Amino acid sequence: YDQHDELFKTYKGCFVLGIDGSKTTLPNTTENVNTFGKTKQGNQPVQGLLSTLHDCLNSIKLDVLVGTVFDSERDFAGRHIQYFCENYIGKAIFTFDRGYPSMRLIDQLIESKQYFLFRIPSSFISGYTKDMKPGDDKVIDITFDSVSTNEYRNDRKFRTKLMNTTYKLRFTKIQTGENEDQSPKVELLVSNLPVDEFSTEELKEIYHLRWDIETSYNHLKNRMKMEEFSGYHPELILQDIYADAWIFNIVSLKIMQANIEEPIDQSNEMYTVKRNFNKALGIIKRLLVKAIMSEDNESRKKYTDQIDENIRANITR
Repeated sequence: YDQHDELFKTYKGCFVLGIDGSKTTLPNTTENVNTFGKTKQGNQPVQGLLSTLHDCLNSIKLDVLVGTVFDSERDFAGRHIQYFCENYIGKAIFTFDRGYPSMRLIDQLIESKQYFLFRIPSSFISGYTKDMKPGDDKVIDITFDSVSTNEYRNDRKFRTKLMNTTYKLRFTKIQTGENEDQSPKVELLVSNLPVDEFSTEELKEIYHLRWDIETSYNHLKNRMKMEEFSGYHPELILQDIYADAWIFNIVSLKIMQANIEEPIDQSNEMYTVKRNFNKALGIIKRLLVKAIMSEDNESRKKYTDQIDENIRANITR
């Protein structure tokens, strides 16, 4: 990224990143139960927690974490943020769904000088937002006392910081449609995006861009059959998950390369035309191993050229 930043899409100079977790069904063995855990609710299968840091504009996995079914998605989110700040020099807008809002993550992102956009439940810092109406967009000074920091009572240092810090947070209530009774369907967002640089409509657009991480999980689980593991041992499971993420990135990068080398003319199209991920995946599966296993550069180049030619040619209308 740092060496080829001009090739990657950004939003006003910022990467739009999504963080999300997904439960992953694993082979039902005693070893996997001991390694990844198993909930006691009904006949639940053995599961692990897969969490990814995803570039939503370029559809690339920047970080992948795999843990037990009991691990915290918020803790993994903190690790993703730290990983990005330690390895990338770019400015980012981190986007989160409503299960993630916490002052610990907000504080970490502010300290890291990164932007963020959380979709939040009505219960999050509700005293400041309960009277907001659709279309309201306010920057509010947020302060905490001993009662409102009770959830952090086991972390005295962070609790003290909260009670001695004023956070300037931007709260935005957007309308996304209508309910069945024709009342406004709204979402509440909290961010630190400057009002003079990012309009209310742009916040709505940025949050919509986050949908690409949801699409990526569909590709991994349903198109790439990630949960059909090649072995039963935890080491093989991890190997398969990381290999799937690697192949996902190769497909995305190859599509990006094709779009740069042979841009698609949208001028005469009624709908957006793009190169097909599923067909590109099939091409990679068929030819990449042949390219890697080739014994000479000429054969390897033949297969990699075929990959590029086929991906350029496969366009979905």
